[in-house]
Amino acid sequence: MRAYPAASVTVRRPVWAAAFLFFLCAGFAHAQKITLDEALRKAAGGVSSRLARGTTVSIVDVETSVPKLSSYILDELSSRIVRNGKLNLINRNLVSLALKELQFQESGMVNDDSARKVGKFLGAAVIIRVSFTDLGDNYRLSVEALEVETTRIPFHTTYTLYVDKTLSNIIGEKSPAKKDAQKSASAFSRFLNDSDVSWKYQWLYPAVRVGFSPRSYTLDAHDIPAQGHTSFEAAAIVEARITPRVALQTELVFSGDTVKAHTGESAVDIRAVTAGIPLLAKLTWRPRRFYFALFCGPDMVFPLGKMNVTRQDEYETLRDAYDFTSSFGLTAGGNAGVHVGRGVLFLDVRGRGDFVFVRANEYKQYRRFAISLSVGYSMGFFERNN
Repeated sequence: MRAYPAASVTVRRPVWAAAFLFFLCAGFAHAQKITLDEALRKAAGGVSSRLARGTTVSIVDVETSVPKLSSYILDELSSRIVRNGKLNLINRNLVSLALKELQFQESGMVNDDSARKVGKFLGAAVIIRVSFTDLGDNYRLSVEALEVETTRIPFHTTYTLYVDKTLSNIIGEKSPAKKDAQKSASAFSRFLNDSDVSWKYQWLYPAVRVGFSPRSYTLDAHDIPAQGHTSFEAAAIVEARITPRVALQTELVFSGDTVKAHTGESAVDIRAVTAGIPLLAKLTWRPRRFYFALFCGPDMVFPLGKMNVTRQDEYETLRDAYDFTSSFGLTAGGNAGVHVGRGVLFLDVRGRGDFVFVRANEYKQYRRFAISLSVGYSMGFFERNN
């Protein structure tokens, strides 16, 4: 005996996907300016990636007219190189002693020979030099690695910097250009120039999201239309970052199905609570303080409890509970967010469709297509280097 009079409906795929993809693509266009902290992080990762493991390096020069800024750059760049764990960095105190011994100034070396002499004196295979230049409305940071013996340059990069909170506090009243830029900066531009970039460089991102899910159903026969239904949805999420752009994400998604079918004097009401586990491949972008992602992957939806079926006609109402099967489907969508507090507040939009029918009482029951709209919050843990 079947659980209900069956039916079939044609599911129309909504147009939300095209609009959402357009929104994401538009958000990816952004300026190449970055914060000082992010520039130092990238520079440390670049130097470490270009040199062989165990190479002895020394930061011999930071060229800037602001002593406080020079100390900050030395401390931050040194700390990030050490945290990368690949290179051997010579202690800064030894570098200072070498500069005094060779009668060089603490900063402003103007040629390769003087820098190489310091490197040879210290026993460094590679020396690192940094320069900080005032461009008026913003600043430029250059980082160069020079091999002491061969004069080969294995790494050189230049970053244009925003005047964010960190840089503003360090430079203070010493830069008229910075003060002019601050006066002209709008509230929105200050919002964009997020000084905390640590949230972008983590290995693991747990998150939660809650929202609602409009659903369409296809039944197993062709004579009874099924009504759509909107379900509450909640999920616990874990994202593991594989590369700066690629991640794997899995979730535990709680939701419910309510399938109603009517024909003449008869009506059927089916209710089931489920837990879904998608496995998603994910592409991510983190421009400035924003976050964008696209994802796609298979999922399984498992039953939680019984499927409750109510059949009603003009004479009687029957209620039954059945064990029901899991279903297999595909999830695809994206999310967009902004850095708030320690993590990211995001909006998630996705579509999901079943490949197979849910079965109960030995018969096919229904397939579903769902659109999910939810908001969530993600936080990163375990810092990585790029």
